Amino acid sequence: VADRERGELRAAYGSSGPVVGLVTAPLSAADTCPDLVAEAASPIDDVRGTAAYRRHALRVLTGRALERCLA
Repeated sequence: VADRERGELRAAYGSSGPVVGLVTAPLSAADTCPDLVAEAASPIDDVRGTAAYRRHALRVLTGRALERCLA
């Protein structure tokens, strides 16, 4: 979510680890927000994917969502 009134970005993520997470960053950090989300996550390895794959997917999907929110 891009909250222009508060000047912040919020990204929630799930299905990558044992708990749901939320990352909040200033709007000025839009370029680094995908990295912040990937770093904040604690993904697990299982039969559906490796932790590295899940972290990469979080980074890519966060970037795509931000592009749409900020367009």
